[in-house]
Amino acid sequence: MKTWHFEHAVVVAVLAAVWWATGHEPRELAGSLAVYLSFGHASVSERLREREAARAAPSVECYRTATWYFIGKELVWAAYFVWSGTYAALVGCGVFAVYPLWRRWWRRVHPMAEQPEGLDLSTVSLDALLREVRRREYESPAGPALLSDAVRRACRSGRSPGALDTR
Repeated sequence: MKTWHFEHAVVVAVLAAVWWATGHEPRELAGSLAVYLSFGHASVSERLREREAARAAPSVECYRTATWYFIGKELVWAAYFVWSGTYAALVGCGVFAVYPLWRRWWRRVHPMAEQPEGLDLSTVSLDALLREVRRREYESPAGPALLSDAVRRACRSGRSPGALDTR
């Protein structure tokens, strides 16, 4: 099971429990669905933010502001949901408040694997590619997946980099 599968399962379980506990009204079900879809968006956004932060030179300079917008919107939404009495949505604010803390803990325990920014095959020798594949295979079980299938096939077959089919 991938991490995001687990995260989504926990959110669905929490939202379903709140929906059931609050009388399983259609309004609360709609709120639960909205929270779940918003959580999916936040989950993807957080992973993109993590990748951008890990880059030597971020290509999206404003990635740092994502956290401030996130905190601001959740505070305003929480106030609105308390005022209107929509409990599933209010629980969603709690889920969103905890999620960035969970991801930071998760990244400390499970650091991201290095991922090549790009590979210009016209300037790389086949020997260098083969060495890189071997190095990644020994460093991490996920390492070979970071190189394209075309590069790995070419290294195994002994073809030159210029003959690679990178489609």
